[in-house]
Amino acid sequence: MFMKKEVMLTICLLLLSCIAYSQTNFSFDYDANGNRITREIIVLKSQMTKSENVQDTILQDLSSQVIKKDDIKIYPNPTKGNLKIELNTNSDIEKIQINIINIKGQLVYKTSKLENSYTINLSSEPKGAYILIMQVNDKKYEWKIIKE
Repeated sequence: MFMKKEVMLTICLLLLSCIAYSQTNFSFDYDANGNRITREIIVLKSQMTKSENVQDTILQDLSSQVIKKDDIKIYPNPTKGNLKIELNTNSDIEKIQINIINIKGQLVYKTSKLENSYTINLSSEPKGAYILIMQVNDKKYEWKIIKE
């Protein structure tokens, strides 16, 4: 008798967790290499009856406040000298930090000017791989840059 109660309780808990889990959707963003870079949980509102007096709440779209990696264009890569960076976003940008580091870990380029377009001259640097680190507001992005 005690075993039947445990089995029934376990089945009920499983069903309740399945119902709760089915009310949540997930959204994922991937980088160019197929790596998952963000995971967003979307909670669906339950349906309300008309008799309820509930004010509609407007949820801010946080994705409009956050700059996505797709909003930043870096070209040409590989480059022979000049590297261009463009920010295509309507989001408020409070601070930007751009660093380029060579394969030895040495800082090659650094700027913190607040602009929507940058041209970086790497023609005096030797051929090889570099890492571009860009911090926009509180988000950090990294790219591998090849100098030919």
